[in-house]
Amino acid sequence: APAGDDPAAAGRQASSGHWPTLHHAAGTPAHRTWRQQNAWGIASDDPGKPMFLGFYSTPHGAVSLVRAYHLTHDKKYLAGAVQTCLFSGGANPNNLVYTSGLGTNPVKHILNLDSRLTGQPCPAGLTPYGNVDLTRWGGQTWITWPITYFFGSLSKPNPAEWPTNEAYFDVFFMPAINEFTVDQTMGYNAYVWGYLAARK
Repeated sequence: APAGDDPAAAGRQASSGHWPTLHHAAGTPAHRTWRQQNAWGIASDDPGKPMFLGFYSTPHGAVSLVRAYHLTHDKKYLAGAVQTCLFSGGANPNNLVYTSGLGTNPVKHILNLDSRLTGQPCPAGLTPYGNVDLTRWGGQTWITWPITYFFGSLSKPNPAEWPTNEAYFDVFFMPAINEFTVDQTMGYNAYVWGYLAARK
């Protein structure tokens, strides 16, 4: 059950692992507390979502917030959705926009074979998986093989020692960071940014 308006109760609920699903609780105190207590205002439909595969590079948690705003017209949902877009839109320690071709400092080396093999810039509009918590997931060889075999020894500090919110390596051959997919990254951007752009 939602924690009511008591932030301490919301915190206890979060730490106990008993989170209501966002489709029942978008904008409830527990959800707002979680979004407001992480340093970047990133919202998530699932507070237990692993922090990779689009966690930092997309506004995934804003999908439910724009739905809630559309149904209720309560501006707290709109404000939460916009705040959730900030990290992936460039308000992050790297000042990096996680979608190619947008802003003054977008990602440049997304795993796009066509552009790489023809020597062209990456097409605009691609969003990679983004940062990975290498301390937590560093034992996964599908994530770390480029670090192990190519640039781990060349990076100072070692990639596993970088803070996760800064650990985006704009290197073409790191699929766990620079691969893009329609369903896991680009779909969230299209849904949320499309809704915000079309809003009257």
